[in-house]
Amino acid sequence: MAGGWVSRALVRQTVPGDRWRVGAPMGELWRDRDVQRDLVLIAGGTGVAPLHAVVEDLAGRATQPSSVTLFFGGPTADALYFLPELRELAADLPWLKLVPVTEDGSVDDGERGKLPEVVTALGGAWSGHDVLVAGSPGMIRATVSRLLVEGTSYDQISYDSFITEGRI
Repeated sequence: MAGGWVSRALVRQTVPGDRWRVGAPMGELWRDRDVQRDLVLIAGGTGVAPLHAVVEDLAGRATQPSSVTLFFGGPTADALYFLPELRELAADLPWLKLVPVTEDGSVDDGERGKLPEVVTALGGAWSGHDVLVAGSPGMIRATVSRLLVEGTSYDQISYDSFITEGRI
């Protein structure tokens, strides 16, 4: 990830023979697999990776939710690096709705604006849905705050903001 401290360390500080210990994410992104509520997935930048894994998991199950809405946002179309793969996935999964979001409106079939505002403009509090959010710490805070203002219950929301601090 450009500008990320882990990326810099991998490129500049590793040498052959180095050992890496890889662990689980530090956030609280989860979903009760026994609950069949519809889902809203909100991904900023590299936050799309864990949410893509959620979609892949759902696709392999005998029973899928009736509706999964995946918002994938960034400043420009170039930031939505995984968009072609997500489009293919959405074409194959009738229950998956993909909503690309860019701040500059550079995706023809996408929404224009900041991700938190677009998410709530299109669904309000997303009552009756589980909401999973992944991305930068700032994006997580803005999105969760906006959802709470709209009336989303905190119990509906889980997130993984790639930071070690606890709840927002």
